[in-house]
Amino acid sequence: MEDNKDKGGVATTVIEKPKSSVNIEEKYNKTGSKVISKEVWIRHRPNTMGLPFRNADNETLNKIGSSYAAGGQDVLRGLSYDEEIKYLSSIIGINPKSEHWDKATKEYWANISKGVPAPEKDGSGGLKLEVGRIYFSQEDEDYDSRTTDESLKRGKPINVSDFILWRYCLVYNRVANSIEHINKSPKIDFYLFSKQEEIATKRSAFALQKEANQLFYSKMGERDWIDWVLRLFIVSDKKPNLFIKDLDKVSNDEKDMELKAYVDKYPERFITIGKDKSLEIKAFIELAIVKNCLNRIPNTDTIQMGDVTIGNTISEAVGYLTNPKNAKSLEVLRAQVNVNP
Repeated sequence: MEDNKDKGGVATTVIEKPKSSVNIEEKYNKTGSKVISKEVWIRHRPNTMGLPFRNADNETLNKIGSSYAAGGQDVLRGLSYDEEIKYLSSIIGINPKSEHWDKATKEYWANISKGVPAPEKDGSGGLKLEVGRIYFSQEDEDYDSRTTDESLKRGKPINVSDFILWRYCLVYNRVANSIEHINKSPKIDFYLFSKQEEIATKRSAFALQKEANQLFYSKMGERDWIDWVLRLFIVSDKKPNLFIKDLDKVSNDEKDMELKAYVDKYPERFITIGKDKSLEIKAFIELAIVKNCLNRIPNTDTIQMGDVTIGNTISEAVGYLTNPKNAKSLEVLRAQVNVNP
């Protein structure tokens, strides 16, 4: 048994309907229930040549095995205590009220072992798990669609043993939760894969980029807005192509091209900045800092006006400057910014 550390990745699930689920769905449709199939593959970690990372003939290295939880006080478990009561009793054949329950569950996790078939030449294949759920009410299905915590979901697993193994792999340090995280740790030998998840990720990224582009092109005629957004991007860019103090010296085309580069690289952040109701005042604060009318203490987010700290974050500084009580201070600051080169 190994110590479970350096786990890479964030758990996400998959939606792909296997052929075997057709009869199940037809059966439960008659009772008003619904089957949502989710298929996950456990695959071997590839190397840079696209070949298996581990020797496929090595039996130990090609198995999902037991591990200690962080700290080494207990075996690694893939389910919460309540989930063990709900799902493990049918697997280990012991009633949760039995005096042997705690010992039996610990032994189950201490002896967990499942081989992962060697990959195909193209890296596909591996061990397929059905981790979908059956729903007996629309309310439960809707609840689960809003819940990211797997332990809180209400649907009943279609295949309990596959479901348990999948949940274990989500916390097991030898399995990355996606191929993007296989280099998080040298201990990782496998990763979780779903074609549907891959498609969903790409679709989400496309939708985000589309929304960002629509916002950008709809705002190109608002030149002040372009300057405001650029200032907030530039201030966080360690190697900007333009500088806040030089924005008045460059053409609109140069500004548009620079902002479009940020849109393409950081679409989600662009949308957040562009729709921020405090965009104008935040951009003004950054300009005031560049012109030495305000001061941001190095290596902090604290902003000062002379000897007065107006905020430990830019949001706090916005609150200070937009407070009617400080209207005179804002008026003086605007005058200083207009005068300073």
